[in-house]
Amino acid sequence: YNLMQLGIGLYTFTILMILLSAIPFSLLAEPNMHVTGQGSSDYTYNWYLDHHANGLPQLGVFHVSLWVYRIAMLAWSIWLVFALIRWAKWFWLSFSDGGLWQAAVRKPKPNTGSAHNTSQAPQAENTDT
Repeated sequence: YNLMQLGIGLYTFTILMILLSAIPFSLLAEPNMHVTGQGSSDYTYNWYLDHHANGLPQLGVFHVSLWVYRIAMLAWSIWLVFALIRWAKWFWLSFSDGGLWQAAVRKPKPNTGSAHNTSQAPQAENTDT
């Protein structure tokens, strides 16, 4: 039981540190847009203009500001904080159910003394007068 409690505590601490390290990274990092080719980058798009007699299909691009990404990450971080607070109450009640730590159970020593041997049958009283 005690070893299981230590394992749960270590596992919880590890997961909590991973989540907490994800928050600053998601709020401060630039998302990788995977833009490559033609000398393009995350901030510059270089298009190749092809000519065709019948015309090419029309392209469309949907884009939003980087602020939308940052607001979404901020909303996720705030949700995560409040969820962790709710989950912490449930976790603590479950973790401490039955006690946080149990003392080691000691086996009683066997009674080997002959002076207090209670396994003998009681002797009858002497009623001769």
